[in-house]
Amino acid sequence: MFASSGLRGKLLDLKMGEIDFSKRMLMAKKEGKNKHVWVAFYNSETEEALDEYLKNKGGREEVFHPIRSRS
Repeated sequence: MFASSGLRGKLLDLKMGEIDFSKRMLMAKKEGKNKHVWVAFYNSETEEALDEYLKNKGGREEVFHPIRSRS
């Protein structure tokens, strides 16, 4: 997903509610005064990998769990 969506760093803050599974669409939001939303789509190969990943991620709202804290 990091390679195919074009969002890269914004994916680390992606929440489950920002994924439209029926349209294979990501809507990464940025908090702040401008409240930007980045939209990207993912392909069927990424859909399969995401489905498998989400089965094992637990109940977190965040989609991805960074290994180290982002400052």
